[in-house]
Amino acid sequence: MQELKKRSLIDVHLHYAIPEYFDYLEQNDALFEDSILLPRKTNEEMLKMMDDSGTSLAVITLSSPQPYYPGSEEEGIRICRKLNEAAARLQKEYPDRFRFHAVLPLPNVEAAIDEAIYALDELGAAGIKLASNARGQYLGDPALDPLFQVLHERRTIINIHPHRPDGLRDDLFSAKIIPVFEFFADTTRAVLNMMGHGVMERYHQLKIIVPHSGAFLANIADRGEEFVPLLKRLGVLKEELYVKENLSRFYYDMAGNPIPDLLPLLLRFVPASHILYGSDYPFTPTQKSIDRVADIRAFLEADSKLRPYTEMFFHENAERLYKF
Repeated sequence: MQELKKRSLIDVHLHYAIPEYFDYLEQNDALFEDSILLPRKTNEEMLKMMDDSGTSLAVITLSSPQPYYPGSEEEGIRICRKLNEAAARLQKEYPDRFRFHAVLPLPNVEAAIDEAIYALDELGAAGIKLASNARGQYLGDPALDPLFQVLHERRTIINIHPHRPDGLRDDLFSAKIIPVFEFFADTTRAVLNMMGHGVMERYHQLKIIVPHSGAFLANIADRGEEFVPLLKRLGVLKEELYVKENLSRFYYDMAGNPIPDLLPLLLRFVPASHILYGSDYPFTPTQKSIDRVADIRAFLEADSKLRPYTEMFFHENAERLYKF
């Protein structure tokens, strides 16, 4: 595809949905489960934002809530299939502009395996999207090992998207700031749980993208290293855990306003080849998505140490990861 060689920006964190998904949420009184609702955008609006920001290719994924509720499990499985087939149609209609990560009907592991195989082998999904937790089942849970084995065998690229913690009281934060704090906290919980269960060692062929510049991980990496000896003495950890080395195996997208603080923190232990651009559109509004590209570029270009990484972050790393 000659057109792909001319791109200046690849966005690995752009969201889509379909009307049936919103209907399913409404039927389960979950439209505002995360306190905000994904803005509804047409394909034409997505493409215009991409054009205006210099984005020539986007990897689209579902955000949250996870479409699976007790009492309507079969409908949740059907909605995941509809979401994936809709994304596959968009990819087929605009092969030079879109790829997609499939959503799975977790915590139903058996159904999730069936959907993953169908999406990867039949629909041509570029990867799989996993919620940080699916109704309280966190990534790293041993119950997910059969699914991770299937994804490992296919050398799957996975992106994590944060989710409201299961059982979070509605009145815990009266300001309703779930996306501001709980999303970052839940991403951090999920990655720490995967590390504690040795996911990256056991399934080393997986490539896992952590959103929002790693959430709180860069801030607590040093603290994690210091606590490992104590956790081993207490018997919490059975094996040695090298926190920063483990974190360096993940990939990280730049959604969530990574400059000026989070990006330099990440680069203390994450290789520059593992940083990917992400807009978080349409949660990030159109003009802000456009402006943020310019802000990140200006920040990188102004720092002699970061300047050589500019094109890597904006498109070269994604090209290598996805083999575009």
